[in-house]
Amino acid sequence: MKHITRKMLDWVLVGLWFLLVLWFMWITYAAWTTMTNVNTWDGLTATLWNNLLWNVETLKTNTDWITSVAWKVWIWVPTATEKLDVAWTVKATKLESTKTSWVRVMVNWCSWPCAWSHTLNTWTNIAPVVSHSINNNDTSTYSTTWSNGTVTINKSWTYMIRVNMITMPVSEAWNNYVVPFINWAVNWLWTLAWDQAIHQYMKAGFWATSNHTFVADLTAWTTVWYWYYPTRALTYWAHDSHTGMEIIKLN
Repeated sequence: MKHITRKMLDWVLVGLWFLLVLWFMWITYAAWTTMTNVNTWDGLTATLWNNLLWNVETLKTNTDWITSVAWKVWIWVPTATEKLDVAWTVKATKLESTKTSWVRVMVNWCSWPCAWSHTLNTWTNIAPVVSHSINNNDTSTYSTTWSNGTVTINKSWTYMIRVNMITMPVSEAWNNYVVPFINWAVNWLWTLAWDQAIHQYMKAGFWATSNHTFVADLTAWTTVWYWYYPTRALTYWAHDSHTGMEIIKLN
């Protein structure tokens, strides 16, 4: 009887050891799965980040995800056209660029001071009045066509438009109006009053300078020029290289 009881006890102990080994294997497998797989509810940890970096080479073999060839990286696009080409929205806390895109158009020549017959209290298009010099450092962003006096924005972005004016009034004046001419219409771009209408004393027979600044989101194929609004008769409306417009693509 004692022999049978001992045998049964031995089998119970063997079973318990077997269950203990299975339990240990299950715990080990679960721990490994937790460390290697990322779920949607997981927070980003150093371990998960390192695992992500470790698997980048595997992801790169699938062109539907991330591909890197010849110093170019593209994500969810068939072939990269730039150093980094992403088919979806890119989100970052900061973007830095080594190049600022801008175009400058300045009065080129009108025999020094520019005399012209002005219509008072009316917006005047400067484009057909006199030729302008062009300095464009990014032809992919800006196109310039002086036959109709416009700068064309080729890329939707946020831009700053700055207009420099220099005038000589016949009689003293107290304001100077300038606005962008967007898509063939006068447009304040919802600017503050002192941007489009600078109030300053301008002495009769003396040059007066002003700088008007506008910032706005412009869509691709937007045309831009600048107009001014004389409220007093002007002896001269501009001077070579002192009147013009600058457009800067903001980062």
